[in-house]
Amino acid sequence: RAHAKWRAEYVPNGRIDESEIKNELALNKAFIAGTDKHGQPCIFVMGARHDASGRSLEECRRGICYVLDRASERATSEKNPDGQLTVVFDLRGFGIKNMDRQVLLAVFDTLQNHYPERMGSLWFYDAPTIFWGLWKVVSPFIDPGTAKKVKFVNESAPAELQNEFSDEELVAELGGKGTAKLVAVDEFAAALKGSKGAPNQNNTLAAPPNAALPAAT
Repeated sequence: RAHAKWRAEYVPNGRIDESEIKNELALNKAFIAGTDKHGQPCIFVMGARHDASGRSLEECRRGICYVLDRASERATSEKNPDGQLTVVFDLRGFGIKNMDRQVLLAVFDTLQNHYPERMGSLWFYDAPTIFWGLWKVVSPFIDPGTAKKVKFVNESAPAELQNEFSDEELVAELGGKGTAKLVAVDEFAAALKGSKGAPNQNNTLAAPPNAALPAAT
């Protein structure tokens, strides 16, 4: 009931519009990266593209909800009836300018309080030393049920994360050798509207006629 009330107040039109988060989208940091072996759509976030100094916390919060909602539309009931998601934070290149305690807290606050059943797993990929100071501050605020779904994996030993994906669905950014590509979340949303989200035989989004889903830039 509390979530329904929050949803009605926070997203009164049923979805967050791209115009509400245009600054966040302009950073081109959030992507859809296919689905894992459990049928969970993968959200891929490039932490080094986050601008802690120039952001609006409220716009970031709305951006978090937008990304979660768009990825949820990618879930299929056959393999993933609960509509759970996989989230990967790519922390390669992460530095001082990207450090943002409030936004990382907002990520977990949103997941725990408003999408508690959606999070299947959350990975921090190649976290640098500087990130551990931020994690030490934020982690005490994460509830145990969420904390057990958080994993850290290094680029030098990525097998645990890679094994969650088929060869066809593992993007190059995670060591994949196939054709799977990252798709910017707003471009994914636009393609979804045109194609009605029909998955093809490789369980990737079918693009609208005569259109190609753009890769990450």
